[in-house]
Amino acid sequence: MKTKVSEKTSLFSEFFRQLLPLGLFSVIAVSIIEILTAILKSRSMITVDASGKEAISHSSIGMVNMCVPATAFAILASFVPTIIVFSFLNKLNALDYYFSLPVKRSHLFLTAFGAVCAWVAVILLSGACISLIMYSIYSKMFTIEASTRAPFLLDVFAGSMFIAAGTALAMSVTGTAFNNILVSLLVLFTPRTLMYVIQNCVCDIVPIINIGAGDSILDPKKNILFGLLFESLLSNEWNMNAVLLNVSSGIYTLIVSIIYIIAAVLLFRVRKGENAGRISSGSAANNVFAVWISFIITILACYFIFMTRYQEYGQEYYSGYISGSFVAAMFVYILYQLAMNRKIKPMLKPLPWFLVVLFLDAAVYGTILPRYLPRYPTL
Repeated sequence: MKTKVSEKTSLFSEFFRQLLPLGLFSVIAVSIIEILTAILKSRSMITVDASGKEAISHSSIGMVNMCVPATAFAILASFVPTIIVFSFLNKLNALDYYFSLPVKRSHLFLTAFGAVCAWVAVILLSGACISLIMYSIYSKMFTIEASTRAPFLLDVFAGSMFIAAGTALAMSVTGTAFNNILVSLLVLFTPRTLMYVIQNCVCDIVPIINIGAGDSILDPKKNILFGLLFESLLSNEWNMNAVLLNVSSGIYTLIVSIIYIIAAVLLFRVRKGENAGRISSGSAANNVFAVWISFIITILACYFIFMTRYQEYGQEYYSGYISGSFVAAMFVYILYQLAMNRKIKPMLKPLPWFLVVLFLDAAVYGTILPRYLPRYPTL
């Protein structure tokens, strides 16, 4: 028993040491930026009147506004370290070495993932502590909102864990750096993107789902990562507090992260060593990924088809958008298959898989429209 504990401890230490340079750089960088940010904000609270007399303003400040650098580094410190720690899955010799260790694969995965989470916690807590110290020094200018501490730490850590879990899940089924990044983005963003498209495109025309007010699971800000992007790119108001101070969002994101981790462990346990560094021509996994990407694009075509039924512009107005969406999806599908197979001839074999995209589009359109058309004939 002592030997096993020693082996487990050293394995965690090995993964933790692999991330030491990046981790220390992140801690130092976030500490310096937090200090400079606090100093600059304190300077902005000092005003000088016409007589040259200084006046000090006072305001309350929450953790979100205090710890913007810590939030950014914690997010980056979940994606990049996960890529680094699990990079052995892309190298056959390294993969054989780790798989030959006298530990179960599930333990190997959780140990590597635990090292990533440990560094995320170190970076996040370092930035938060530096911020608290700095703004406590400037207590004449700032009052720290104590109620924001726990929700902020929970939500940022949950968002970071979600990114790490999604990235690890993607790396468990891919064998090259290109696939690692591409599939990670698919895993992290596709579910919420589809929900957002259906909610804001289809349901605006055919209101089949009552999103309602309050803490709905369909709210884009329910997922921490998507919520941050939503507030940055799509929202008319910049309100990060709605994302990073919502306890229910943090809990929801943690639950999704755990689901991703369980799926990643199961896939990691059955992973074949020979897939390291190899792109399998015409493999089912690559075909599924290609269909996945194309389907997201053709969802726009489904939206435009709905528009032809319910908007005054009619079919002629939207026909170009509809055909353009399908052409773009077909182009992306072919481009992905070409990137995976690297040759024209092997690429032709999986082309019939594009029919799956059309089938999914038909399912979306054919299932929703006939069911709700009689109910909303004048929308």
